[in-house]
Amino acid sequence: KGPMLKKLGCILLPKAAVDEDGEEVATDTADFFLAARNSASAKTIALSFFASSMGAWVVYAPTELGANPELSWIAVIGYAVASASPAVLVFFIGPPLRKITGEKAFSTTDFGLVRYGRLIQLCIAVMSVFYMFIYMVAELTAISNIFGLVCNVNTFDTTTINYTTSIAVSVAVFTWFYTSIAGLPGSLVTDKFQAWLMFILIFILLLVACTNPANQLTKEEFAVASNWTGDGAMAAVTLIIAVLCAEMFNQATWQRVWAAKDVPAMRKGFAWGSFSVFLLMMFFGIMGMIAFALDPENYLIYNKFYCE
Repeated sequence: KGPMLKKLGCILLPKAAVDEDGEEVATDTADFFLAARNSASAKTIALSFFASSMGAWVVYAPTELGANPELSWIAVIGYAVASASPAVLVFFIGPPLRKITGEKAFSTTDFGLVRYGRLIQLCIAVMSVFYMFIYMVAELTAISNIFGLVCNVNTFDTTTINYTTSIAVSVAVFTWFYTSIAGLPGSLVTDKFQAWLMFILIFILLLVACTNPANQLTKEEFAVASNWTGDGAMAAVTLIIAVLCAEMFNQATWQRVWAAKDVPAMRKGFAWGSFSVFLLMMFFGIMGMIAFALDPENYLIYNKFYCE
């Protein structure tokens, strides 16, 4: 009962919180609100990176590569490696950055200030804001479009713009609401919930896909979608370079470096998070290949991209 009462006290009394070992930590500071410093275990870091890295786009981006026989395996593997690579890089360079900046930093803008001065700090901040703006526009657009498609709304029709916009605004307002109250610690909690929900949904999807007789394929049918091509290799290299370079300015990832309880927890968290992201991307990519193999004619003429 002790740990549960402490967690309840964290909710009711903002000045009290409980870390992963059940120890009370101070939460009534701006530093904890922004950085959740030294409070997250390896499991929390892994689940947080997994959830924050995998947005609504995973439903269609890797599946689209898998459903394209001119890209197929190499492109899917390349996208999986690209999505997992930021955590691998942080695994190696995160500890030195944390050591150089000390216990007062919470992002790479602080590292830029300490190591290179104010000008580089401003450059990193501008690029990070620009990157996050593009990221948020893409993510909210994907969420609203996918929600519309699930509800059988033709999101390709301009008359549905107000509908999809309302979905995007609702998600943005709700996210802003809880993060403005709880800060990064609250984001870590919701990340864990989203990650476990994703695992459950993937398991259900895998179970349905494998047990449905309509999804049974012969080796010859799957061979239509299963290819190793030069175009796929070019796509893979492009994705790895693009995703890795862009993600280096994703401050959501870098915040986890200072939120981790210690360096071992940080490294274990990013390692497991990277592995989980890789498996998820491979899963959806292979699902796209299976979908193409089941109905190649309609995919080749792009009928599958539109609502009926």
